[in-house]
Amino acid sequence: MAAGSLHVVQFGSGNVLYGAERWILALIRYLDPERVRTTVVTIKDTPDCPTALVDEARRRGFAAHAIRAPGRLSLSGVRAFADFCREQRVDIVHSHGYKPDLYALLGRKRGGYRLLATPHGWGHDRTPWEVLYETVDRLVFPFCDGVAPLSDDLLASVWRFPFLHPVTRLIVNGTDTGEVEEAPPSPLPDGCREDAFVVGYVGQLIQRKGIDTLLSALATLPPDGWHCLIAGDGPERQRLAARAAALGLAEKVSLLGFRADRLGLMKRMGLFVLPSAKEGIPRVMMEAMAGAVPCAGSNIPGIRDLVRPGRTGWLFPHGDATALAEVIRAAMADPARARTVAEAGRQRVLEHFSARRMAREYEALYAELMASGGGAG
Repeated sequence: MAAGSLHVVQFGSGNVLYGAERWILALIRYLDPERVRTTVVTIKDTPDCPTALVDEARRRGFAAHAIRAPGRLSLSGVRAFADFCREQRVDIVHSHGYKPDLYALLGRKRGGYRLLATPHGWGHDRTPWEVLYETVDRLVFPFCDGVAPLSDDLLASVWRFPFLHPVTRLIVNGTDTGEVEEAPPSPLPDGCREDAFVVGYVGQLIQRKGIDTLLSALATLPPDGWHCLIAGDGPERQRLAARAAALGLAEKVSLLGFRADRLGLMKRMGLFVLPSAKEGIPRVMMEAMAGAVPCAGSNIPGIRDLVRPGRTGWLFPHGDATALAEVIRAAMADPARARTVAEAGRQRVLEHFSARRMAREYEALYAELMASGGGAG
């Protein structure tokens, strides 16, 4: 570690590699090692719990550690995390998510670190436990040294409780454009013709992602000339497969499961679709745009930050399958126009939403937290 650099722990859940986990990986790739020494730490709920984020961080050459913390709240896990931070002389814990935020707060005095929290978004379709976690999460924020939401919508959400006044710093989400550029196009899966117009989705298969809207839109298209690739996994997978079959789309829609080559797969798409009900600034759409893939998304906060309608992509009202079908038809009918829009989207991401820019802003915030003794404002 260079003299004068800060030791920062990126603290997440990290059982799987989805948006928040890939955000952490993008950030640490571009943090200057002369200024910031990085360690990735995750919570391991059970002995056989996957540690995808730790594994990937190690593969990329970063120090990484999993903390055993059984149950919904493990005081032994809090102590283990705090002791690890004290022994490793951690300066700042940068936490991501309900459980890491709470564990980092409870262990802060014992661990002797500054605490910065980054909320990555909250969904509409929440279990009672998730509602409780979200409420506790917002109660944690005023006691952090800094809170750094990823979007204007998340910033407003942090302030939902008027009696809470967390010190905040908006640092807009960014994606690893270098990783996107390096990814080669993937082979198309069986059942998808090389000359087909590919409509695609990448992400979790959960209700708030709105994949039913995509399937309903596809069901109105002519039967020939296109194929849909859905990459990702989640509790909705079997139901979505049954829904596709019921709509007569069993041969037209491929549910591929989790794909490590998501970036290469997106490069084969004529249109990437994100029909979500709720997003921050969605990493997967930034990745698609950075790869010059034409993009369409629900007209919601977060997606609107990326898409300028008709210029860098297309928007449709959330849940409106008819409007989405019109967007798909337009992209199929005029691929040259779609490519022009996609290139404008790529330039927008490169200029405003790169992980390199995001890392420079976090380096400045880390230094500010240490210099001020806490407080990001």
